[in-house]
Amino acid sequence: MIVAKKISKPLSELAFIIRMIEKLKLDNQNRVDSHIKEIVDISDAVDNMKNALKSFRKYVPADLVSELMSMHKEAVLSVEKKELTICFTDIENFTTISEETDLEILVEKMGDYFDGMNRILQNNYATIDKFIGDAIMSFWNSPKRVDNHAFFACKAALECLKFNTELNERFSKIGFPLLNTRFGINTGEAIVGNIGYEERLNYTVIGDNVNLASRLEGLNKYYGTRIIISESVYNIVKNDFEVRLLDNVIVKGKTCPIKIYELLDFKNSYSRYSKEFLQKYSDGVNYFYEKKWNEALSIFNEILNKYGFDKPSSIFIDKCQKYIKNPPSDDTGFCTKMDYK
Repeated sequence: MIVAKKISKPLSELAFIIRMIEKLKLDNQNRVDSHIKEIVDISDAVDNMKNALKSFRKYVPADLVSELMSMHKEAVLSVEKKELTICFTDIENFTTISEETDLEILVEKMGDYFDGMNRILQNNYATIDKFIGDAIMSFWNSPKRVDNHAFFACKAALECLKFNTELNERFSKIGFPLLNTRFGINTGEAIVGNIGYEERLNYTVIGDNVNLASRLEGLNKYYGTRIIISESVYNIVKNDFEVRLLDNVIVKGKTCPIKIYELLDFKNSYSRYSKEFLQKYSDGVNYFYEKKWNEALSIFNEILNKYGFDKPSSIFIDKCQKYIKNPPSDDTGFCTKMDYK
């Protein structure tokens, strides 16, 4: 009985640890000790497996790893079409920053940046697809279902923007360049799943709606904005957030125009623009699309005089001045063709 207990007790402990590993609970587990060589060998193998999975989890979305292990199946080529919300981020002028900054310091500070950004995205149920240099690609509603995924994507973007501001305040005190992040968010059907070939798979999303999210991020440069959402996102979250219409655009690779909006804040919060500013801006936009160019021009000029420079308002001023002289022949004249990304 004594000998049996010396064998069964460590084996039971090992079995418990392996069950925890299966659930990806890889921390706070003591090593199993034994005087029996074979049990020590098994314990060493389990520790090595645990460490390997810790590393593996850093390269692959944790939800995906957990799902694969719970299914007890090997990952294979497989995809499905599903409604997702996709978000792309990018840092303004990062190429210049990387060229002018010491490499070791850059890596350290980017570690702080990615840690905070990813923590916020994951707390809002995002699947982190990949890092593309300084950019982050993420999506919602796969592999785990996320109800109201467009809402959580917008919430995550606003929280990331707040974190970005706080991080830059710390960076400015030590003379490190500011990292200003821009976001593009779109909701629509996309192909999601294990894509690649038999020996190498990547759990990712592809499709036209993914490309649109990337291009929306790029449009921030033109409009001087930080977060642009598509019309499909706006239609879902318009009662939850403060937004403003930026333009009616035809992005590169598309033929049909879409409305794009700047995501500003949570509903009834006005940290960046006052309620009066947004109401006046909305009045100007309404006049513009009613083809009342002079009234719209007057309002947007008033905005610049009262509140200071605003890039979207200045763009509308240029359009109003153009259309007063040469009105568009049809509604397609309202559309702005964009070639970013």
